[in-house]
Amino acid sequence: MGERPARRQRAAHVQEHRKAFRRVSIDLGAKPNSFRPTDERLKAFDGANDPALAGLCFQFGRYLLISSSRPGTQPANLQGIWNQSRDPKRGWLVTNPSTSPENYPDRPGEETFFDEICGWVSQGTMICAGSTIDMQILNDLFGYVAAAADVLGTDREFKAKVEDARRRLAPMQIGKNGDLQEWLEDWGQKEKSHRHISNLYGLYPGHQVSARQTPKFAEAAKVVLSQRGLDGNGWASAWKMACWARLYDSGKAIENFAYAIKKYTFDSLFSNCAGALQVDGSFGLSAAVAEMLLQSHEGELDLLPSLPKVWPAGEVKGLRARGGFEVDLKWDNGRLSSARVLSSLGGPCRVRYDGAIKVSRAGARVGVKTIAPGIIEFPTEKNTESLLSTR
Repeated sequence: MGERPARRQRAAHVQEHRKAFRRVSIDLGAKPNSFRPTDERLKAFDGANDPALAGLCFQFGRYLLISSSRPGTQPANLQGIWNQSRDPKRGWLVTNPSTSPENYPDRPGEETFFDEICGWVSQGTMICAGSTIDMQILNDLFGYVAAAADVLGTDREFKAKVEDARRRLAPMQIGKNGDLQEWLEDWGQKEKSHRHISNLYGLYPGHQVSARQTPKFAEAAKVVLSQRGLDGNGWASAWKMACWARLYDSGKAIENFAYAIKKYTFDSLFSNCAGALQVDGSFGLSAAVAEMLLQSHEGELDLLPSLPKVWPAGEVKGLRARGGFEVDLKWDNGRLSSARVLSSLGGPCRVRYDGAIKVSRAGARVGVKTIAPGIIEFPTEKNTESLLSTR
């Protein structure tokens, strides 16, 4: 505290916290169970009897990030500021050579051995060349570098090298069982329902796998998710939840959320990974809830893309979307009733929704262009809001 009075310190803290936390609000409705103590809510949750619980988890994840990663401090890590040890459980950093994290391929020569680095008996080596997640991450990285070179108008020669390297990356492949291959070769896996779904990085958080743009790979991703099932840990459930949201299967997304609540959530709402708290699971639930309500990775604002039946009415304010947009949504009976889009850049806004939408700004109608069935586009003005109505 130094010489600063405690009251002034607390007031400054509250002001900073509210500035970030109150930027976003969410209301997914409530039922009688929503008013019970948190530990009782977790034990009683069945996926449908407490819609407000998903909103609480969404806000809890935001609170954790706001509290553990502020300007001038260290970035959030696996336990965040709640870690009490200089050598935390499951807190090390792993770098190259690459693995498809922790999942052991069932391949010739893959034998049990003592790993001197980790200090345990390993079921086999995870080090491999050309794993799908590596190719997907490099594909994204090289694409972002090339796009940045275009935006900045510089590094043309370097851009050409990057694009040439990108073309030589191994492509995604569908295995003999219809799954999106995890490795360069079509190997099986020693652990039949491993918690890592590394080969689905391209589905989420990446966007190389798309239900609309690459339907065959999307179906192969479904095979992976179905084969892996519900077991895993907190962050694994959150990742699967977000993947199912990208595949527009809200029922499966809620199923994974309910499993995370029942199996991998402490009474404090912290995510549980083998008995240790890990903030990535809590962050992941926040991200997955947002992904069910709004998606923007394909160059359009996809409104309520994976809205589950158990959230029939609700409202969310302050979601950020690609393209420099802030979005509020309100829905009833499972259908969008209104939306607000604040543009920070003033670029055109493309919206996807299965229904007619009217756009207005400052009380005047805004002309819209129909791009395709269910997709409209309209101009925006910098730092100005547009109102969308379905009535």
